[in-house]
Amino acid sequence: MLEALAGMAQVNPYIMNAAALTEDPIERMKLLITASVSHMEPCNTFEKPLNPVIGETYHAYMEDGTQIY
Repeated sequence: MLEALAGMAQVNPYIMNAAALTEDPIERMKLLITASVSHMEPCNTFEKPLNPVIGETYHAYMEDGTQIY
């Protein structure tokens, strides 16, 4: 589940950075709504769920330097 959540959130830094750089408040609101709705896409493509009880974690590094833990 951790991997699935990180996969769904990987586009958020791009959208949030664009929202932070936008001067128009309407466009900023559109980008924030887009970031919120992007989590609704189902992410059922992982092969084996991580088991945090035995210490498995998920770490990812995106192209822009964003780190996901």
